[in-house]
Amino acid sequence: LIVTGVQTCALPISNPVGTITRLCIHFLQVLENEISNGIVSENSYNFLGLGYYQLGEYDQAVSLYEKMIRMEPDNGQHYLQMGECLEQSGDKDEAEACYEKGYSNTKEPEFLLRLCRIYMKKKDYDRALSYAKTGEEAGEDTRQDFIFMNIIICERSGDYQGAFDAASRYTGLYPEDERGQKEYTFLSTRIDQ
Repeated sequence: LIVTGVQTCALPISNPVGTITRLCIHFLQVLENEISNGIVSENSYNFLGLGYYQLGEYDQAVSLYEKMIRMEPDNGQHYLQMGECLEQSGDKDEAEACYEKGYSNTKEPEFLLRLCRIYMKKKDYDRALSYAKTGEEAGEDTRQDFIFMNIIICERSGDYQGAFDAASRYTGLYPEDERGQKEYTFLSTRIDQ
């Protein structure tokens, strides 16, 4: 059963996968109709974008998120969702630009983590480390994630000494973290002591 701003609909469930797809398509049509008629609930655009994403309709989702960003340029969620669509569609450069703009407008550290991952995939480890350092300096709430990201970036780049140094620092700050302890132990076998 789906309830939106003005419509309620029920579809029979005999083939769960096919029904879910049909249900999703029907739900998107209801939302599109509501939006075109000016009947927009607070989450209509967001649900519509997520629906397009789930169906792999990334271009439509991106177009919708662009509208949402114009309406609310300081809402980081719109940039994150649009960037995810761009990544899934294979457009890493546009995703990168989206995350950079999202960080510029919101200063939310999640953008920096995503940029680190993009640059690691591109094997641009210096830029990935630069974003990790910015994230580490951004605040106490996310510092642990970014210090750990330093370990991973250095390790993937083949800089085992840098990774070990970062792991030593990490385990000193967060001694109870098992993943940090595992990285420290592994990296201690990769360097000359």
